[in-house]
Amino acid sequence: MKIIKLGAVWCPGCLASRPVYKEVEKELNINIIEYDIDMDEEAEEYEVGNKLPVLIILDDNKKAKDLIINYNC
Repeated sequence: MKIIKLGAVWCPGCLASRPVYKEVEKELNINIIEYDIDMDEEAEEYEVGNKLPVLIILDDNKKAKDLIINYNC
């Protein structure tokens, strides 16, 4: 399983949720990969627009298993 968080430096919800995701990483011993939709080319493939922050959970075949959109920005 792979977890990707899409956000942006201008998004207040993304900035506010960062400590929460860091705590989740530590507690569950997982790695959440963060991409900025404005700076990271990898974020382009997910086409989420400005609906941020977004958390994508991928299965072992790298297919989206779950998509969580918070619509804070």
